[in-house]
Amino acid sequence: MATEFVTDSIKTADTEQFSQALQPFNVQLDQLSAGQFKSQTDLVRTNGVIIYRERWNRRIHVRGSSPQGLNLIGTVANRGPAYRWRGDDLHADNIAFARPGEEMNFFTHENAEHCVLLAADDVLVRHLGEESAAALKRSPITDCGSHVAHRLVATIQRIIHNSPCESGCPGDGEAVEYEIIEPLTELTLDTRRPAGARGKPKRQRALRRAIEYADELQRPIPVPQLAQVIGVSRRTLEYAFAETFGISPIKYLRIARLNRLHHMLGLAEPGTTTVTACAANFGFSEFGRLAGEYRSLFGELPSTTLQRRPRQSYKTLADKVRL
Repeated sequence: MATEFVTDSIKTADTEQFSQALQPFNVQLDQLSAGQFKSQTDLVRTNGVIIYRERWNRRIHVRGSSPQGLNLIGTVANRGPAYRWRGDDLHADNIAFARPGEEMNFFTHENAEHCVLLAADDVLVRHLGEESAAALKRSPITDCGSHVAHRLVATIQRIIHNSPCESGCPGDGEAVEYEIIEPLTELTLDTRRPAGARGKPKRQRALRRAIEYADELQRPIPVPQLAQVIGVSRRTLEYAFAETFGISPIKYLRIARLNRLHHMLGLAEPGTTTVTACAANFGFSEFGRLAGEYRSLFGELPSTTLQRRPRQSYKTLADKVRL
């Protein structure tokens, strides 16, 4: 079987660019630390597998879903603070998993780097067998020990670095796919959750409800009132935000509204609206303070984001890998 290799590198300098470039992922990025966002995604596609290595420089909260038809298997590629993957800690010794179209809700720290494998069910079954493929899907996080996670990272990085050509290269497709997936054969023999992964379900449920409620409201809300609405104590809510994001609920909610404004300004056609009109949609009224906070977080003024032309010509991951 001949294998086609497609390789590329996608660089973005804005969270909205990144969200557009990563289609068909349906993701929304909230930037939580100050400064201009920069990312680089290096990818390789073969007939049945897509792998990529991704780096970004800011603390990010990602929400959305994995691509339809593709299982997502990923791990942290650099040593540092744990990610938060769907409410649990994700370390460099862990493997994260999401089924096709399943929720992706995770938080990364600054200078994050991760490696991801995308593969359809039939590809996993072909190389792992039905039982091992099913075992892989039992948990959103598997504690596989450093040897398995590190082998997966090393394999993905080696193939990306040594990919034979831009496209159309003949090769043994089965062998290439197996080389990518082979590190997973060891972890599926004994899948288990990492120690302490069950964590604090009450606080994580409260955190999710608080974020969902605030998204729908898109207006300032006092933390005691938010805690009352979702049915937990203020202390529980504060612990939930602190253990996941390292900041208070009130600061997160303010940053979240700034991200919603950033998203709206980035998609607006210049000349069709104003910064003041967009800001009013999210309850901002002190425009001098808003401009300073916005510039500190995103590295530019709101008017600069609005004046930037829509990126309709930006090639997406779907274009590059023809999913």
